[in-house]
Amino acid sequence: MRLRSIKKRGDEKYYIIISLILGLMVLAISLYWIFQEYFNQDEINWETCRQSILLRNTLPEADIASSKGFFDLRCKTEVVEIDTTNKTEAEEQVAKAISQSWYLVGKGDFLVFPGDGWALWGVQDSPCLIFARITLSDKTKQGLGSNLIDLQEALNLKMDDVSYWEYLNPSDGKKAFNYFKAWDKNGFSIKYIDASFDDALKDSAKTFNYPRYFDPNKGDLFVIYSENVVMVTGNKRSLKPFIVLVQQKDFDKLDSLWLGHTNTLKAKVCTSYDSIPA
Repeated sequence: MRLRSIKKRGDEKYYIIISLILGLMVLAISLYWIFQEYFNQDEINWETCRQSILLRNTLPEADIASSKGFFDLRCKTEVVEIDTTNKTEAEEQVAKAISQSWYLVGKGDFLVFPGDGWALWGVQDSPCLIFARITLSDKTKQGLGSNLIDLQEALNLKMDDVSYWEYLNPSDGKKAFNYFKAWDKNGFSIKYIDASFDDALKDSAKTFNYPRYFDPNKGDLFVIYSENVVMVTGNKRSLKPFIVLVQQKDFDKLDSLWLGHTNTLKAKVCTSYDSIPA
């Protein structure tokens, strides 16, 4: 009688486990078809992009494998054309585009790309999303003349109760400009980044500078999100996600700029781009 009771409880646990597995499979298939139906639209905008990012963020990942790769990101590079001769208005449009990009990735809290527990020869993969390509109309170029858009001034403008800069780099949250050191009037500077885990080493870590001015002679301004995919333990990534700003003329410098917290474990700022070009 007792053996029959134990067997019965064992069978019940077995059926519960099977039911859970089947339920998860049905849910995954349902999500897949919903995703495909919703995101196979011709028009892909930032809201579509955010929904695909939200879906990826909810999918689990282990130290070695990840299910995030089952669903494509539906993010098209948003073209933001500035068409005003008012310098402050132009700067605010730039600040909004940068802030919206950070919002799309949950202000650094989302894990967008599939994690991988291994680093081949110590080199990490760092896929990027080009969220925005900011371009100046001929009217804006002519109207502003030599009065260039100042990116530092742009981010110091207020949005609600805080500045755009404070929104992007809060004192108690994830920072969009995590490896930023200073504004550079000469443009994007190539410097080795030592992204150390140790907070005590942050002051001595080498970083890179962003362009201080939006120079029409250097082409469009790109707002790029970078996130490495190699994990240390669980969902903790070895490098923190961040936003990088670069003009078209300096775009190829991203391929020669390395990040790393040791000499043997490092990654380029961008090793690939998952955005749909615009």
